[in-house]
Amino acid sequence: MPFQLRTSLPPSTEEINRQEIVWSVLRGASNITLTTMLEKKAAAICHHARIDSIMQCKVLKSLETIKSFIKNEDDLNDVIVQRKIWNYLKTVEIEIGDVMHLSVKPLILTRAPQTVSHENIELETAPNVTVSLHDFETLCFENRVQLQYYTNTPFSSYVFQNILFSLSATTLESLLGSDKWQARLATLIHHTGFSDIVTIKSFYEDTVEHNGVVYDTSFVPKYEVRKLKPIARLPRTTNDPETLNYREKMDPRNVKSVPLSHIGIFLVYPFKDGYYVQPDGTVTHVGIMEPKKNSIQFNVTELCDASNVEHAIDDAARTFNYDDVLAYAIHSVSLKEQGLALLIIRQMIGPVLTLGEFKISLPTIDEILAWTSFSCTSRKILLPEHSNTPTVAVSTALIRDIASSCVSKLGAAFICSSYNILESDFHAVYGNLRNDAELYVFLTLLMQVYPTNMYKLQRDSLKPVFGSSPRSLERYQSSTRAYVQTTLADRLNSYTEPLITPTDVGTSVTCPPYKCMELYEFIDPKLNELVTTGDTELTPSQYASFISLHIQQTKRVSRRE
Repeated sequence: MPFQLRTSLPPSTEEINRQEIVWSVLRGASNITLTTMLEKKAAAICHHARIDSIMQCKVLKSLETIKSFIKNEDDLNDVIVQRKIWNYLKTVEIEIGDVMHLSVKPLILTRAPQTVSHENIELETAPNVTVSLHDFETLCFENRVQLQYYTNTPFSSYVFQNILFSLSATTLESLLGSDKWQARLATLIHHTGFSDIVTIKSFYEDTVEHNGVVYDTSFVPKYEVRKLKPIARLPRTTNDPETLNYREKMDPRNVKSVPLSHIGIFLVYPFKDGYYVQPDGTVTHVGIMEPKKNSIQFNVTELCDASNVEHAIDDAARTFNYDDVLAYAIHSVSLKEQGLALLIIRQMIGPVLTLGEFKISLPTIDEILAWTSFSCTSRKILLPEHSNTPTVAVSTALIRDIASSCVSKLGAAFICSSYNILESDFHAVYGNLRNDAELYVFLTLLMQVYPTNMYKLQRDSLKPVFGSSPRSLERYQSSTRAYVQTTLADRLNSYTEPLITPTDVGTSVTCPPYKCMELYEFIDPKLNELVTTGDTELTPSQYASFISLHIQQTKRVSRRE
């Protein structure tokens, strides 16, 4: 590239001209549009690839005649003058001995491609259709399901019973006269003796034959029911009080190896108080600190059957951070906490957890539930453990004062942005709330720290009625707001630093030209004069290129006409 190191810093106008030449001419492609006089003169000096070599040769051959058509350089922008020059150039012919400048693309040295053998193979293709029980039940039963599709459940019975339930019918006779396709399908299932083959084929074919009778099934929507995965039936809880008692009382800091008679539970729940129990019983400290957020709880609120576990675990895996969940699993205090954490980790990374030199097989939902039972609750949200602290009364009073004075949801959001409550107060404060307005303020404060989906869904379901009597909030300690009272330009100036300082000039700076243009100048004296003064005297060949750049647009327009 035509650059050399400078000996002094350039003025701003010179640097602006240089940047325009660099980005529009030197780094421009062959189809770049050159618009300004500065760009066209720089392109003429460098003989840019945009210049038509044949036209430049004709202009150079008849340069004196063309000069008589123009009084100054601005006339070259006049369309009438451009057409006059273009019409004259049509009469000029290139002869032997005329000089023509050609742009040559530099060679790029590469390795010769190696020949490889080709073999034609026909691949079998099939559409990849994603199916799920949730989508199927929404399609057929509008998500009103009474009988779950467990393993070994007859598909026809599953469809028939749920059709009756979704249509609020108790018997098949109750569906007589209904024009819904579900009612017709239920009648078909009953007439064919609850045949799974007929029921499944009806979701693929328009006609189904059974015992010599052809039935019309074109009314049934088509769905890949063969790919539906039944829900695994839950195993019975393992009743081994001796093993459970051993794990509860075991102090991993004082135990080097777990007896093989009790190793079963540790194959499912491998962590205990920050230690990892290997499959051979060896106890090893993993060196992972306790989770920073004590409220890493999981929004599996009603874990009563396996039908809603997959959705709940998937939602939690999208909400929480992997490192926090892993730390929570390693330092969990109960089997339920560790089981939920392990299921979420399995959803995040797959069936194998790599922890240093150890590769740990993560348990499935069936293995987790073999040692724990379901725990149902009607509570809508999960909070940290209950803790009696002296700040509970203050936090409760803050929430009530905000709810009594914020007027609207927007006002609640503005006021809550200045305050927060202690994490240890969450559970106790939640129990003290009396109406939807107070609960809305509480969840808004909660979401400022933990913006999880379960809190948002609970808040969206509320119908708060706020008060309009202003309450003094000066007695409560406010938190720092995340805003600044400066303009964007001032903040950018405070964040940035100049690319070079005056002391950098003349030193051995290794910054390349296109990154640090302030340190370089052009080797060509005409380019330097052009960026310094904005103009320079061109040689006849360069002036011919300069004229060619102006009339090339006229050439393209004339061809279109």
